[in-house]
Amino acid sequence: MTIKPFLFLLLKIQEDILLMDKKRNISAGFSELKTKNPFQVPENYFDEFEARLKEKIKHETPINRVNRGTFRVAVYIKYSVAAAAIIAGFFIVNNLINKPVEPEFRNEEIAVMLQED
Repeated sequence: MTIKPFLFLLLKIQEDILLMDKKRNISAGFSELKTKNPFQVPENYFDEFEARLKEKIKHETPINRVNRGTFRVAVYIKYSVAAAAIIAGFFIVNNLINKPVEPEFRNEEIAVMLQED
């Protein structure tokens, strides 16, 4: 019988015990945090809160709101211009690709060449 498996088992048990001790220490620290509130509110803070808020609102500059109708027209124009650009691009590319090819010889010239042979 060898001693190595038993030593390994004893070391493993010792590691587990150390780990359990660490967990206990950590959980004790957390239980302290649960009972203490780290945040404090100044005295009479909520009693004066509404008055301070109203004062801040008075001094704020109003926000310039965009008229919804104007905004909708701008969006409509933007998409219309984009659609027109796509259509124009399609026609330009189509004309570049499908240019009519002019023949090198006319029908009469071809007929003359055939008769010469």
